[in-house]
Amino acid sequence: MLGYFHCEKLCGVARMSLLRAAQKAGLSAGADYIFVAVSIDPAEASDAARHARDIDAAAAAPVGTPDGFHYLTGKPDDIRAIVEAVGYNYRDGQRPNTFIHPIGAVVVTPSGVISGYLSAIGSAPGEISSAVRAAATESVTPPASPALLLCFDFDSTTGRYTFAIIKLLRLGALVTSLALAAILYREFRKGARA
Repeated sequence: MLGYFHCEKLCGVARMSLLRAAQKAGLSAGADYIFVAVSIDPAEASDAARHARDIDAAAAAPVGTPDGFHYLTGKPDDIRAIVEAVGYNYRDGQRPNTFIHPIGAVVVTPSGVISGYLSAIGSAPGEISSAVRAAATESVTPPASPALLLCFDFDSTTGRYTFAIIKLLRLGALVTSLALAAILYREFRKGARA
């Protein structure tokens, strides 16, 4: 799972959601799967990874052995190699030390081949169990977009993560504007021919 450990939005929630779903599926880290969280922020150090691991362990109470959980940081070139290998795109956020990125998990086979992608929030235990079983047998699911969760924001008034309706409204306005421009262009062209 890629993200960053000092994220104030969904990264921690996503990690805990996946770990809890894996637990509900009866999976044990170290025996059934290896959980790997990789920071996309090259400024983060191992202490941030350790802190995130401790928070996740306390909040999600995942089942497994310590060697089943890896929280990693890296240098820019190493991070870039990983994100390119798994088809993960991100960019700097509007505020310093923030990133805009998809929230999801990459499921990898024991031989290192991408088996599929999971939504990090809302994945059912059965979905996670099936993905882990498929990866264990070197099965690869049909290609899917790693951009699984792009439209959630933290609502400070409710203290919850909610659908970012403004983003949807902006997209709707853009589509409407483009459609209107196409209609007007077509009508003006008809008028010019007549």
